[in-house]
Amino acid sequence: MKRFLNCNASDFQQMNGKELVASVRASEGRIVLSEVIPSFQPLYREVTNMELVASFGADLILLNLVDVFNPVMEGIENEGSIVQQVKKLTGRPVGVNLGKS
Repeated sequence: MKRFLNCNASDFQQMNGKELVASVRASEGRIVLSEVIPSFQPLYREVTNMELVASFGADLILLNLVDVFNPVMEGIENEGSIVQQVKKLTGRPVGVNLGKS
């Protein structure tokens, strides 16, 4: 199993959940997670906020306050699954916080 920090975007596409957790554990706590609200206006007009946090070093991206019945991501056309779009744009593993607001 590769350490998370040694993985490429193509490695993440092939991992299942258990393999991803093992990869994170092998990195011994050196992983940066960023929580982003996709329905907020982008801080920089040309890229989504998720791309911005990835460019600043976020290893994992967690989407918060996502309306699962009407998902919206500001900054790009909404075509299909927001999670799949963010994965494609950033090359990072993406999670969704389903907590009650």
